Amino acid sequence: MLPRQGAKAFQAELFGFVLWWRKMDFDDDAKHVMKGHQQGRSFGERLFFLALTYGLTTVVGGFLAFFFQEKSRVNERQSAMFTSQKEEAMSLYREVTGLMGERSYLMLRIYFGSGDNPFPDDYEDRWDAYVDILHKWNSSRFTRRAMIEAYFGKPFWDLEREIHYQFRDVGKLLEKGKVEGQFPPTLLKEIDSGMDDVTTLIKKYNSDSLQAILSGEIGAFRTKSTPKADETESAEPATQLEIHEKTSKSG
Repeated sequence: MLPRQGAKAFQAELFGFVLWWRKMDFDDDAKHVMKGHQQGRSFGERLFFLALTYGLTTVVGGFLAFFFQEKSRVNERQSAMFTSQKEEAMSLYREVTGLMGERSYLMLRIYFGSGDNPFPDDYEDRWDAYVDILHKWNSSRFTRRAMIEAYFGKPFWDLEREIHYQFRDVGKLLEKGKVEGQFPPTLLKEIDSGMDDVTTLIKKYNSDSLQAILSGEIGAFRTKSTPKADETESAEPATQLEIHEKTSKSG
């Protein structure tokens, strides 16, 4: 063991060495910092770029996250709206084509019985059914046509109008034979030709409108902009036959 005084002296020397080492270390750090300042304040620049990087990461990252989140919400809304409009367009398709098919069928029933002499026993019932569908057709036609234009565009609006006028022309021929009580071969031939024309138009409407639905060309998602239709026509007026049929029913 070291003598007592020697031990104290050793401790003092050791303590002094530690203080000297810490002082030297501090001086080195101070010199390093001062040297950095003298070389263009590299420490400040590093601190600035660190803050800038953090700021850009926070701000730009937050903006990008908001942008993609908002884009995702917009896509979801667009998808929901497309699905809804597609369902509504399909419902309108079924309504319109159903009315066209029913009116055509009832007119053909009258036509097929008009060549018989005498007329079939249910001939008047066939006319009653036709008059009913005629009222049903006209009662909601303006609303139906507005929806056709909104969901499918003006070309379908025009096609529906062409079908409507063709129906009306054939209906007048049927009513002419009904009122006169006879259907000469020339009249039957004219009716047959008219029904062929209306059938062709209905097939075109059915095919084109269904294709528009399947391809997504409906409502707000139509890529082809078309001019707005000019609704100048009136509902199909009641003919003398309709008035007669309605009066006979109420009487």
